[in-house]
Amino acid sequence: MEEVIVVSIIVAIALGIQLDLAFMRSGWSLKRYQRILKKADKALKKKNLKKAQKNYEKIIKNLK
Repeated sequence: MEEVIVVSIIVAIALGIQLDLAFMRSGWSLKRYQRILKKADKALKKKNLKKAQKNYEKIIKNLK
């Protein structure tokens, strides 16, 4: 379980870096990404890994 949290945090950091580069071409606004990342961070703090994963997947899907 701890490994999943560590991986999620690493993914969140990587996404933060990627967002600066990719948010303009995706059609989503930076505020939308920030809102979704905030939800994911909140879910991680509550140890709700499924909800956090869902939010991260939503962002990754849009960045592809």
